[in-house]
Amino acid sequence: MLSIKHNRLNSLCAAIFVTLGLSQSLLAQETSKNIEPRAEQLLQQMSKTLQNAREFTFQAEATRDEVSRTGQKIQYSTRTDVAVRRPNRLRADVEGDRVKRSFWYDGRSVTLLDRFENLYATAAAPSAIDDALDYAMEKFGVSAPLADLVFSNPYAVMTENVKTGAYRGLNSVQGKSCHHLVFTQETIDWQICIENNQRSLPCKLVINYKKENATPQYTAILTNWNLKPNLSDRQFTFVAPTNSKKIEFLPRVSNK
Repeated sequence: MLSIKHNRLNSLCAAIFVTLGLSQSLLAQETSKNIEPRAEQLLQQMSKTLQNAREFTFQAEATRDEVSRTGQKIQYSTRTDVAVRRPNRLRADVEGDRVKRSFWYDGRSVTLLDRFENLYATAAAPSAIDDALDYAMEKFGVSAPLADLVFSNPYAVMTENVKTGAYRGLNSVQGKSCHHLVFTQETIDWQICIENNQRSLPCKLVINYKKENATPQYTAILTNWNLKPNLSDRQFTFVAPTNSKKIEFLPRVSNK
C-alpha cells in the first residue's frame, strides 16, 4: 500500500492493476496436479512461445465483477497495454472505467503511477523480471498486470497450485479458432483459450474467485500480439509527469 496520507490510494499497490492471481506463489504451497495430457501439452506450447520471445507486446480488454454491499455484481472494464523485453524490462498502461494507471520496471526499480491523482511511488527492485515481480509482491503487495504471462516460464507459474486441468475442445474468440482449457485451484477456477495455430498465443482468460462473496469473475480478451516489436529503453523509463507528487510504498502487511 501507499502512504496512509492518501486514503483514496491506500490500495494502489495491491489493486493498481487487475491481475490473473493464478500463481499465488508467496501465499500457498504447491499442490498435486491432475492435468489432462492435451491440456498440459497446449499450455506448455503456449509457454514456450512466450519464453522464446525476447520481447513482445499485447493488449487486454478486461471486465471484472465487483460485489456491492447488497451482494449485487457490478461490472467494470479496463484496457491494458503490456510491453516486455527480457530479461529486465516491463511496462504496462491501464485505462478503464475508474482507473488510469501505469507500471514501469527498468531493471533497477519498479514505479507505479496513478494518472488521475498524479501520484507515484518508486522502489529498488532485483535485476530480472521474475525476481522483480516476486519481490514487489512479497514486499509491497504489488502485482503487475497479467503477470503470469510475463514470467520466464509461464507454464510453471500458472500451474503451480493447480489441482485439475482439462481440455474442452475448440472455441471461437473474436473469430479465431482457439483451444479451450479449464483448471481448478483451491480458491479460484480459471480458463484459458489458446490460438489454434503454430503461434499458440493466449487469446482469452477467465477467472472465477470461488471463495469470495458472490463468486466474482474476471475476463480478459488478449489481442494485438507482436513478438518482434523492436522496443526501446525509453519505453521502460519512468519520467515523472509535471506537478506529480512522489509518495512512499508501505510494506506489505503479513496475512499472519
